[in-house]
Amino acid sequence: MVLPGPHEPNLAQLNNLMQIFTNSMIRLTDGIEFSVHGQQELEVGLKVQKTRNDKTPDKIEGLVFSSFPKKVNLRRMDLSLYDLVYDYLQQHWYNDINLLVSTDTSRNGHVFDGAAVSYPYICFQSLRYGAADHFRGESARYAYIDQRVPVEIQYLFHVKLERRYRSTLTATLAVVRRFVAADARIQFPWVMWANDLGVAAWTADQFAPLEVINITRLSGHLVHAPIKLGRHKLWITVAYDHGSPEADIPSQDDM
Repeated sequence: MVLPGPHEPNLAQLNNLMQIFTNSMIRLTDGIEFSVHGQQELEVGLKVQKTRNDKTPDKIEGLVFSSFPKKVNLRRMDLSLYDLVYDYLQQHWYNDINLLVSTDTSRNGHVFDGAAVSYPYICFQSLRYGAADHFRGESARYAYIDQRVPVEIQYLFHVKLERRYRSTLTATLAVVRRFVAADARIQFPWVMWANDLGVAAWTADQFAPLEVINITRLSGHLVHAPIKLGRHKLWITVAYDHGSPEADIPSQDDM
């Protein structure tokens, strides 16, 4: 049993703490109701996608696209989404072109019309990342960026811009929203070892505004466990280590 509170846990409690995040059925008593996703859903979310297919429309090493691309127009999907992607591309291609919005005809440059290819999931550095907007990707929508910043991946896009007499510009990006940190006044028994264990607490179902990132900032999988502590609904995240070659788990998305 792991008791809530600021007291330092003993070795037995630490061992039990790690079991919480490796088993699919664990309960914490004394005021805490704990539940994790079902075994099947959790395994799908932690899948390591191993593939020998090195064909990719981008030049990012270790990046493999899924076999279910869909052409989309971001302006028709959502103007705010178009604006986010445009702002990102304008900075990303700053040294190559003067990128214009689709309604700007007053200056010389290249217009971004909103055309993109949407993917349900991609594999980067042998790890599978999915998009929440697609049933084939939603099971792998939670991930880390920048080492241990947890996010929900909303969309995965590949954008290219063809130029006359010049090489085609490409960008592979993710539209994500970050988790919101839990109230700092809530004490957990692992707080002293949180960084070493890769454990953190977040407010359930709360996210920061959407942002666009380069796909290369995706940095790993996480175990996502909802808990209820009194009147607080929280998400606990634990860094998931893919170092073991046995970590590959079949995914229903490929069936």
